[in-house]
Amino acid sequence: MGSAGRRRAVAALWLAALVAVILALVLQLSPQPTRDTAASASDGAEARPAADDEQSRQGPRPIMLRSTTQTAEDLEPVRVTGSYPEAPEGTRLVVQWRREGSWVALPLPTAVLATGRFRTYVQLGEEGRQRLRVADMTAGTVSNAITIRIR
Repeated sequence: MGSAGRRRAVAALWLAALVAVILALVLQLSPQPTRDTAASASDGAEARPAADDEQSRQGPRPIMLRSTTQTAEDLEPVRVTGSYPEAPEGTRLVVQWRREGSWVALPLPTAVLATGRFRTYVQLGEEGRQRLRVADMTAGTVSNAITIRIR
Protein backbone atom coordinates (compact mmCIF):
# COMPACT_ATOMS: atom_id res chain seq x y z
CA MET A 1 0.00 0.00 0.00
CA GLY A 2 1.47 3.35 -1.08
CA SER A 3 1.51 6.51 0.99
CA ALA A 4 -1.63 7.77 -0.79
CA GLY A 5 -3.43 4.54 0.11
CA ARG A 6 -2.33 4.85 3.75
CA ARG A 7 -3.55 8.45 3.86
CA ARG A 8 -6.94 7.39 2.50
CA ALA A 9 -7.19 4.59 5.04
CA VAL A 10 -6.30 6.94 7.90
CA ALA A 11 -8.81 9.51 6.61
CA ALA A 12 -11.53 6.84 6.43
CA LEU A 13 -10.80 5.72 10.01
CA TRP A 14 -10.82 9.33 11.19
CA LEU A 15 -14.16 9.96 9.49
CA ALA A 16 -15.69 6.82 11.03
CA ALA A 17 -14.51 7.89 14.49
CA LEU A 18 -15.91 11.38 13.97
CA VAL A 19 -19.30 9.99 12.93
CA ALA A 20 -19.37 7.76 16.03
CA VAL A 21 -18.57 10.72 18.32
CA ILE A 22 -21.21 12.93 16.69
CA LEU A 23 -23.89 10.25 16.99
CA ALA A 24 -22.97 9.65 20.63
CA LEU A 25 -23.24 13.39 21.37
CA VAL A 26 -26.57 13.71 19.59
CA LEU A 27 -27.98 10.72 21.46
CA GLN A 28 -26.66 12.04 24.76
CA LEU A 29 -28.10 15.54 24.21
CA SER A 30 -31.52 14.30 23.05
CA PRO A 31 -34.00 13.98 25.92
CA GLN A 32 -35.52 10.56 26.43
CA PRO A 33 -38.91 10.21 24.71
CA THR A 34 -42.04 10.33 26.78
CA ARG A 35 -44.37 7.33 26.73
CA ASP A 36 -46.63 8.96 24.10
CA THR A 37 -43.80 9.87 21.69
CA ALA A 38 -42.18 6.45 22.12
CA ALA A 39 -45.45 4.77 21.17
CA SER A 40 -45.86 6.92 18.07
CA ALA A 41 -42.28 6.21 17.02
CA SER A 42 -42.75 2.47 17.32
CA ASP A 43 -45.84 2.39 15.10
CA GLY A 44 -43.79 3.16 11.98
CA ALA A 45 -44.78 6.82 11.72
CA GLU A 46 -41.24 7.84 10.70
CA ALA A 47 -41.52 5.95 7.44
CA ARG A 48 -44.36 8.14 6.13
CA PRO A 49 -43.84 11.69 4.98
CA ALA A 50 -45.53 14.22 7.27
CA ALA A 51 -47.05 16.16 4.39
CA ASP A 52 -46.80 16.58 0.67
CA ASP A 53 -44.56 19.19 -0.95
CA GLU A 54 -47.47 21.59 -1.46
CA GLN A 55 -48.09 21.83 2.28
CA SER A 56 -44.39 22.52 2.95
CA ARG A 57 -44.65 25.69 0.80
CA GLN A 58 -47.56 27.21 2.71
CA GLY A 59 -47.24 30.18 5.10
CA PRO A 60 -45.22 30.56 8.30
CA ARG A 61 -44.21 27.40 10.11
CA PRO A 62 -44.26 26.69 13.83
CA ILE A 63 -41.05 24.67 13.23
CA MET A 64 -38.15 26.74 11.87
CA LEU A 65 -35.11 24.92 10.47
CA ARG A 66 -31.74 26.48 9.63
CA SER A 67 -28.13 25.68 8.91
CA THR A 68 -25.19 28.06 8.81
CA THR A 69 -23.56 25.78 6.24
CA GLN A 70 -24.80 26.09 2.67
CA THR A 71 -22.10 23.97 1.01
CA ALA A 72 -20.42 20.84 2.34
CA GLU A 73 -18.14 18.05 1.20
CA ASP A 74 -19.40 14.53 0.59
CA LEU A 75 -20.25 12.95 4.03
CA GLU A 76 -19.13 16.06 5.94
CA PRO A 77 -21.17 16.49 9.15
CA VAL A 78 -23.40 19.56 8.88
CA ARG A 79 -25.03 21.05 11.97
CA VAL A 80 -28.74 21.71 11.53
CA THR A 81 -30.61 23.67 14.20
CA GLY A 82 -34.06 25.01 14.66
CA SER A 83 -36.83 26.08 16.95
CA TYR A 84 -40.25 24.68 17.72
CA PRO A 85 -41.54 26.89 20.55
CA GLU A 86 -45.05 25.40 20.47
CA ALA A 87 -43.81 21.88 21.28
CA PRO A 88 -43.38 20.42 24.75
CA GLU A 89 -39.91 19.39 25.85
CA GLY A 90 -38.95 15.96 24.51
CA THR A 91 -41.09 16.11 21.38
CA ARG A 92 -39.41 13.82 18.86
CA LEU A 93 -38.70 15.22 15.42
CA VAL A 94 -37.87 13.33 12.24
CA VAL A 95 -35.30 14.71 9.78
CA GLN A 96 -36.55 14.26 6.22
CA TRP A 97 -34.56 14.38 2.97
CA ARG A 98 -36.11 15.17 -0.41
CA ARG A 99 -35.29 12.17 -2.59
CA GLU A 100 -36.77 11.49 -6.05
CA GLY A 101 -39.87 13.60 -5.51
CA SER A 102 -40.80 12.50 -1.98
CA TRP A 103 -39.64 13.13 1.58
CA VAL A 104 -37.67 10.25 3.09
CA ALA A 105 -37.13 9.96 6.86
CA LEU A 106 -33.49 9.79 7.95
CA PRO A 107 -32.47 7.81 11.04
CA LEU A 108 -31.32 10.93 12.93
CA PRO A 109 -32.67 11.32 16.44
CA THR A 110 -33.54 14.80 17.58
CA ALA A 111 -35.91 16.15 20.19
CA VAL A 112 -37.10 19.56 21.32
CA LEU A 113 -35.33 20.90 24.40
CA ALA A 114 -36.99 22.91 27.20
CA THR A 115 -35.89 26.08 25.37
CA GLY A 116 -37.96 25.13 22.30
CA ARG A 117 -34.80 24.53 20.28
CA PHE A 118 -33.38 21.39 18.67
CA ARG A 119 -30.21 20.40 16.83
CA THR A 120 -28.75 17.49 14.96
CA TYR A 121 -26.04 16.72 12.42
CA VAL A 122 -26.60 15.39 8.92
CA GLN A 123 -24.13 13.71 6.57
CA LEU A 124 -25.19 13.44 2.97
CA GLY A 125 -23.21 11.44 0.44
CA GLU A 126 -25.05 12.38 -2.72
CA GLU A 127 -23.61 15.30 -4.67
CA GLY A 128 -25.76 18.25 -5.71
CA ARG A 129 -28.43 20.36 -4.05
CA GLN A 130 -30.03 18.43 -1.19
CA ARG A 131 -33.24 19.58 0.54
CA LEU A 132 -33.95 18.83 4.21
CA ARG A 133 -36.76 19.53 6.64
CA VAL A 134 -37.93 18.23 10.01
CA ALA A 135 -41.36 16.92 10.91
CA ASP A 136 -43.36 16.36 14.05
CA MET A 137 -45.11 13.18 12.96
CA THR A 138 -47.51 13.24 15.91
CA ALA A 139 -48.81 16.75 15.19
CA GLY A 140 -48.43 16.48 11.41
CA THR A 141 -46.34 19.66 11.34
CA VAL A 142 -43.34 20.24 9.07
CA SER A 143 -40.63 22.87 9.00
CA ASN A 144 -39.43 25.00 6.16
CA ALA A 145 -37.07 23.21 3.77
CA ILE A 146 -33.39 24.15 3.63
CA THR A 147 -30.96 23.40 0.82
CA ILE A 148 -27.37 22.25 1.25
CA ARG A 149 -25.11 21.79 -1.76
CA ILE A 150 -22.91 18.69 -1.47
CA ARG A 151 -19.66 18.68 -3.46
